[in-house]
Amino acid sequence: MIKPINRENWGKITPKLEQSDLTKIQIDSYKQFLEEGISESLTELNPIKDFTGKVFEFEFLSSRVGLPKITPKVAIEKGVTFEAPLWATVKLTNLHSKATQQQEIFLGDIPMMTNTGTFIINGVERVVVNQVVRSPGVYFTREVDPHSGRALHQAEIRPMRGSWLEVIVSRNDHLSVRIDRHRKVSATTLVRALGFSENAQIQELFSDVDTNKDHQYVATTLLKDTTTNTEEALLEFYQKIRQSPSPPNVL
Repeated sequence: MIKPINRENWGKITPKLEQSDLTKIQIDSYKQFLEEGISESLTELNPIKDFTGKVFEFEFLSSRVGLPKITPKVAIEKGVTFEAPLWATVKLTNLHSKATQQQEIFLGDIPMMTNTGTFIINGVERVVVNQVVRSPGVYFTREVDPHSGRALHQAEIRPMRGSWLEVIVSRNDHLSVRIDRHRKVSATTLVRALGFSENAQIQELFSDVDTNKDHQYVATTLLKDTTTNTEEALLEFYQKIRQSPSPPNVL
Protein backbone atom coordinates (compact mmCIF):
# COMPACT_ATOMS: atom_id res chain seq x y z
CA MET A 1 0.00 0.00 0.00
CA ILE A 2 1.36 3.41 -0.98
CA LYS A 3 1.59 5.88 1.90
CA PRO A 4 0.04 9.31 1.37
CA ILE A 5 2.49 12.11 0.64
CA ASN A 6 2.30 15.16 2.89
CA ARG A 7 3.03 18.35 1.01
CA GLU A 8 4.49 21.37 2.79
CA ASN A 9 4.09 24.87 1.46
CA TRP A 10 7.18 27.04 1.96
CA GLY A 11 5.61 30.07 0.38
CA LYS A 12 4.75 33.33 2.09
CA ILE A 13 2.03 33.16 4.72
CA THR A 14 -0.94 35.35 3.96
CA PRO A 15 -1.82 37.81 6.76
CA LYS A 16 -4.57 36.57 9.05
CA LEU A 17 -5.11 39.75 11.09
CA GLU A 18 -6.24 43.14 9.93
CA GLN A 19 -3.69 45.91 10.21
CA SER A 20 -4.44 48.20 13.14
CA ASP A 21 -5.02 51.91 12.63
CA LEU A 22 -2.50 53.32 15.09
CA THR A 23 -3.76 56.91 14.72
CA LYS A 24 -7.42 56.05 15.31
CA ILE A 25 -7.20 56.70 19.07
CA GLN A 26 -5.84 60.22 18.61
CA ILE A 27 -8.26 61.10 15.81
CA ASP A 28 -11.34 59.81 17.66
CA SER A 29 -10.26 61.48 20.90
CA TYR A 30 -9.81 64.90 19.28
CA LYS A 31 -13.07 64.50 17.37
CA GLN A 32 -14.90 63.86 20.64
CA PHE A 33 -13.22 66.92 22.14
CA LEU A 34 -14.43 69.13 19.30
CA GLU A 35 -17.97 67.74 19.32
CA GLU A 36 -18.56 67.33 23.06
CA GLY A 37 -15.60 68.40 25.16
CA ILE A 38 -15.60 72.09 24.28
CA SER A 39 -19.32 72.47 24.99
CA GLU A 40 -19.01 70.61 28.29
CA SER A 41 -16.13 72.81 29.42
CA LEU A 42 -17.93 76.04 28.50
CA THR A 43 -21.21 75.06 30.15
CA GLU A 44 -19.34 74.35 33.40
CA LEU A 45 -18.83 78.12 33.65
CA ASN A 46 -22.58 78.78 33.67
CA PRO A 47 -23.99 81.03 34.88
CA ILE A 48 -21.63 84.00 34.60
CA LYS A 49 -22.98 87.07 36.40
CA ASP A 50 -21.84 90.66 36.67
CA PHE A 51 -19.83 91.74 39.72
CA THR A 52 -23.03 92.63 41.62
CA GLY A 53 -24.77 89.40 40.68
CA LYS A 54 -28.09 91.23 40.27
CA VAL A 55 -28.14 92.80 36.78
CA PHE A 56 -26.92 90.48 34.02
CA GLU A 57 -26.48 86.75 33.60
CA PHE A 58 -24.44 85.19 30.78
CA GLU A 59 -24.68 81.54 29.67
CA PHE A 60 -22.98 79.31 27.11
CA LEU A 61 -25.55 77.17 25.29
CA SER A 62 -23.55 75.27 22.67
CA SER A 63 -20.51 75.42 20.42
CA ARG A 64 -19.59 74.42 16.90
CA VAL A 65 -16.45 74.22 14.81
CA GLY A 66 -16.53 75.59 11.27
CA LEU A 67 -14.68 74.31 8.22
CA PRO A 68 -10.97 75.01 7.69
CA LYS A 69 -10.24 77.74 5.16
CA ILE A 70 -7.24 75.92 3.67
CA THR A 71 -5.97 72.37 3.29
CA PRO A 72 -3.08 70.86 5.28
CA LYS A 73 -0.88 70.96 2.18
CA VAL A 74 -1.45 74.68 1.67
CA ALA A 75 -0.83 75.34 5.37
CA ILE A 76 2.61 73.69 5.11
CA GLU A 77 3.48 75.57 1.93
CA LYS A 78 2.47 78.97 3.35
CA GLY A 79 3.87 78.35 6.83
CA VAL A 80 0.56 78.92 8.61
CA THR A 81 -1.57 76.93 11.06
CA PHE A 82 -4.16 74.45 9.86
CA GLU A 83 -7.14 75.67 11.87
CA ALA A 84 -10.89 76.25 11.85
CA PRO A 85 -13.15 78.90 13.42
CA LEU A 86 -14.79 78.13 16.77
CA TRP A 87 -18.27 79.54 17.41
CA ALA A 88 -20.43 79.50 20.52
CA THR A 89 -24.12 80.20 21.03
CA VAL A 90 -24.61 82.35 24.13
CA LYS A 91 -27.51 83.93 25.97
CA LEU A 92 -27.55 87.19 27.90
CA THR A 93 -30.35 87.73 30.42
CA ASN A 94 -31.35 90.98 32.11
CA LEU A 95 -32.30 89.90 35.62
CA HIS A 96 -34.44 93.01 36.18
CA SER A 97 -36.57 92.96 33.02
CA LYS A 98 -36.12 89.21 32.31
CA ALA A 99 -35.33 90.11 28.70
CA THR A 100 -32.98 87.69 26.94
CA GLN A 101 -30.78 87.99 23.91
CA GLN A 102 -29.30 84.97 22.15
CA GLN A 103 -26.48 85.19 19.65
CA GLU A 104 -23.69 83.16 18.07
CA ILE A 105 -20.26 84.67 18.73
CA PHE A 106 -16.79 83.95 17.38
CA LEU A 107 -14.38 82.68 20.04
CA GLY A 108 -11.28 82.20 17.91
CA ASP A 109 -9.51 79.73 15.67
CA ILE A 110 -8.66 76.25 16.93
CA PRO A 111 -6.01 73.92 15.39
CA MET A 112 -7.44 70.99 13.47
CA MET A 113 -6.06 67.47 13.32
CA THR A 114 -5.16 66.01 9.95
CA ASN A 115 -6.18 62.57 8.73
CA THR A 116 -2.83 61.21 9.90
CA GLY A 117 -3.29 62.39 13.50
CA THR A 118 -0.97 65.40 13.33
CA PHE A 119 -1.32 69.16 13.75
CA ILE A 120 0.20 71.82 11.50
CA ILE A 121 1.39 74.78 13.55
CA ASN A 122 3.00 77.66 11.62
CA GLY A 123 3.66 75.30 8.72
CA VAL A 124 5.38 72.66 10.86
CA GLU A 125 3.76 69.26 11.33
CA ARG A 126 3.59 68.28 14.99
CA VAL A 127 2.15 65.43 17.03
CA VAL A 128 0.90 65.08 20.60
CA VAL A 129 3.01 62.60 22.58
CA ASN A 130 1.30 60.91 25.51
CA GLN A 131 3.27 61.07 28.74
CA VAL A 132 2.88 58.50 31.48
CA VAL A 133 2.71 60.19 34.88
CA ARG A 134 2.74 58.36 38.18
CA SER A 135 -0.44 58.63 40.18
CA PRO A 136 -0.23 60.28 43.61
CA GLY A 137 0.34 57.82 46.43
CA VAL A 138 3.05 55.90 48.26
CA TYR A 139 5.57 53.84 46.27
CA PHE A 140 7.79 51.19 47.85
CA THR A 141 10.97 49.91 46.20
CA ARG A 142 13.60 47.36 47.21
CA GLU A 143 17.22 47.13 46.16
CA VAL A 144 19.90 44.61 47.11
CA ASP A 145 23.00 46.20 48.61
CA PRO A 146 26.03 44.93 46.63
CA HIS A 147 28.33 45.04 49.68
CA SER A 148 26.22 43.21 52.24
CA GLY A 149 23.71 41.42 50.00
CA ARG A 150 20.93 42.77 52.19
CA ALA A 151 17.62 43.98 50.78
CA LEU A 152 17.18 47.70 51.48
CA HIS A 153 13.83 49.41 51.16
CA GLN A 154 12.78 52.88 50.16
CA ALA A 155 9.43 54.68 50.25
CA GLU A 156 8.31 57.69 48.20
CA ILE A 157 5.30 59.78 49.18
CA ARG A 158 4.06 61.65 46.10
CA PRO A 159 1.10 63.97 46.76
CA MET A 160 -1.18 65.51 44.17
CA ARG A 161 0.30 68.90 45.06
CA GLY A 162 3.24 69.75 47.26
CA SER A 163 6.65 68.33 48.05
CA TRP A 164 7.86 64.77 47.48
CA LEU A 165 9.10 62.91 50.54
CA GLU A 166 11.53 60.00 50.28
CA VAL A 167 12.35 57.68 53.18
CA ILE A 168 15.59 55.75 52.69
CA VAL A 169 17.08 52.85 54.68
CA SER A 170 20.87 52.48 54.60
CA ARG A 171 22.84 49.29 55.18
CA ASN A 172 23.87 50.70 58.57
CA ASP A 173 20.21 50.83 59.75
CA HIS A 174 20.15 54.61 59.43
CA LEU A 175 16.82 56.14 58.36
CA SER A 176 17.05 59.30 56.28
CA VAL A 177 14.53 61.46 54.46
CA ARG A 178 14.82 63.68 51.41
CA ILE A 179 12.37 66.41 50.40
CA ASP A 180 12.09 67.37 46.72
CA ARG A 181 15.36 65.62 45.82
CA HIS A 182 17.39 67.81 48.19
CA ARG A 183 20.14 66.56 50.52
CA LYS A 184 19.40 63.76 52.96
CA VAL A 185 18.38 64.50 56.54
CA SER A 186 17.97 62.04 59.42
CA ALA A 187 14.40 60.82 59.70
CA THR A 188 14.33 61.68 63.40
CA THR A 189 15.16 65.28 62.49
CA LEU A 190 11.92 65.41 60.54
CA VAL A 191 10.04 63.97 63.51
CA ARG A 192 11.59 66.59 65.81
CA ALA A 193 10.61 69.35 63.38
CA LEU A 194 7.01 68.15 63.64
CA GLY A 195 7.01 68.80 67.39
CA PHE A 196 8.33 65.60 68.99
CA SER A 197 11.44 67.06 70.59
CA GLU A 198 12.58 64.41 73.09
CA ASN A 199 14.26 61.13 72.16
CA ALA A 200 11.87 59.24 74.42
CA GLN A 201 8.90 60.66 72.52
CA ILE A 202 10.34 59.55 69.19
CA GLN A 203 11.10 56.05 70.44
CA GLU A 204 7.59 55.76 71.84
CA LEU A 205 6.07 56.72 68.47
CA PHE A 206 7.75 53.78 66.71
CA SER A 207 7.78 51.28 69.57
CA ASP A 208 5.14 49.12 67.86
CA VAL A 209 6.99 48.83 64.54
CA ASP A 210 10.68 49.10 65.43
CA THR A 211 10.79 45.66 67.08
CA ASN A 212 13.66 43.94 65.25
CA LYS A 213 16.43 43.34 67.79
CA ASP A 214 19.03 42.85 65.07
CA HIS A 215 18.23 46.16 63.39
CA GLN A 216 17.39 49.01 65.76
CA TYR A 217 16.50 51.63 63.16
CA VAL A 218 15.25 54.40 65.45
CA ALA A 219 18.06 54.04 67.98
CA THR A 220 20.70 54.05 65.25
CA THR A 221 19.19 57.12 63.62
CA LEU A 222 19.02 58.99 66.93
CA LEU A 223 22.73 58.40 67.47
CA LYS A 224 23.52 60.13 64.17
CA ASP A 225 20.96 62.90 64.65
CA THR A 226 22.79 66.16 65.39
CA THR A 227 19.67 68.00 66.58
CA THR A 228 18.26 67.88 70.10
CA ASN A 229 15.03 69.91 69.91
CA THR A 230 12.39 71.19 67.51
CA GLU A 231 14.08 74.55 66.85
CA GLU A 232 17.38 72.93 65.89
CA ALA A 233 15.54 70.47 63.63
CA LEU A 234 13.76 73.30 61.79
CA LEU A 235 17.05 75.13 61.27
CA GLU A 236 18.66 71.92 59.99
CA PHE A 237 15.91 71.47 57.43
CA TYR A 238 16.17 75.10 56.37
CA GLN A 239 19.90 74.86 55.80
CA LYS A 240 19.64 71.59 53.85
CA ILE A 241 16.71 72.61 51.65
CA ARG A 242 17.80 76.21 51.07
CA GLN A 243 21.47 75.16 50.98
CA SER A 244 22.28 78.11 53.19
CA PRO A 245 24.77 77.88 56.09
CA SER A 246 23.21 80.84 57.91
CA PRO A 247 19.86 80.69 59.73
CA PRO A 248 16.91 82.76 58.46
CA ASN A 249 16.27 86.24 59.79
CA VAL A 250 13.30 86.09 62.16
CA LEU A 251 11.41 89.37 62.50
